[in-house]
Formats: sequence, C-alpha cells, structure tokens
Amino acid sequence: MKNFIECWRDKGDEKSDTQKFWLSLLRDVLEIEYPEQFIEFEKQVTLEHKSFIDAYIAGTRVLIEQKSYGIDLAKKRLISEAGKINADGVYGVQIANPQVAGGAAEIIIYGTAFKFI
Repeated sequence: MKNFIECWRDKGDEKSDTQKFWLSLLRDVLEIEYPEQFIEFEKQVTLEHKSFIDAYIAGTRVLIEQKSYGIDLAKKRLISEAGKINADGVYGVQIANPQVAGGAAEIIIYGTAFKFI
C-alpha cells in the first residue's frame, strides 16, 4: 500500500492517469490478477443522450466516475450512472480525497449499485 501511495503522490490527472491508476490499485493493492480482464474503461452508456463512465467492473456492478472537486456533482453522477444499468440505487458510497499537487484535490467516489427483486 505504501508503494502505491508513493507512486501516485502528486499525480492523478483525470484524463491521462485514470486507467493506470485503477489497474495499479486493483493489481498492486487489492491483489487482483489480470485486472484488465475485469474492468472496462470509458464504457458508453445511454439515457437521454450517450455518455461515458470512466470505468465499470461488470462482475461486481461497480461504476467508477472520477471527478475533480465537486462532491455533490460526483454523487449525482454516480446515482445517475447506476440508473443507466437499471439499478434501483447505490449503497456503501465512499468518498476518497487524496491530496495532489498545487493545493488541488481529486475526489474519487464509489459505491455498489443494487436492484430490488
């Protein structure tokens, strides 16, 4: 975990680092072998219009949407994306706020989509 933190300290550009960050987190911290077989990046979704979520892990129905500062925007987007896969809601929402360079921070919000049966 310390190596992961050191590797990503002062990094985290949403556009250029997202895929490398999530693959490293899954492989090096969560010890998932071959994470690239389980995670889809820039997955297209459609509601009223076509859009893309940053990453999706189908086997666990985990949606990943990275945003710069703006927790409320990120929460709304997470719930909206869950609706696009016909989920009834999202539980276990977690917010991570790693410190990055220049006094800026990128917020990572995640949760588990659920469907009532």
